[in-house]
Amino acid sequence: MLPPGAPRIDGREGVEGFWKAAIDMGLGDLVLTTLEVADHGDLATEVGSLTATVPGEDGNKVSLAGKFIILWKRGDDGTWRLHRDIWNFDA
Repeated sequence: MLPPGAPRIDGREGVEGFWKAAIDMGLGDLVLTTLEVADHGDLATEVGSLTATVPGEDGNKVSLAGKFIILWKRGDDGTWRLHRDIWNFDA
C-alpha cells in the first residue's frame, strides 16, 4: 500500500493496522467509486474516485475527495487479491 505522505506499507498486518489506526482517528464515510477496470491477464487495474470524512481541528467533520489506482493480481487458486494500492486527495 502506498498511502499519501507516508512510507510504503507491506503485508496484511501492516495494511490492517493502517486502516484500524485511520478509523480510530476518525476516518469515516469512505466511498470508493470504480471508474475504470482493465484486464491484463493475471493482473487488472482499477481506477476510481473516493470521498471520506475526517475530524477537523474544531472536531467537526471535514470532507475529502480524491482518486485511486489499485493493481489486482490473480492467485494460483484463481482468487483476485489486492496487490498494490495508491491514492491521493484533491487539493
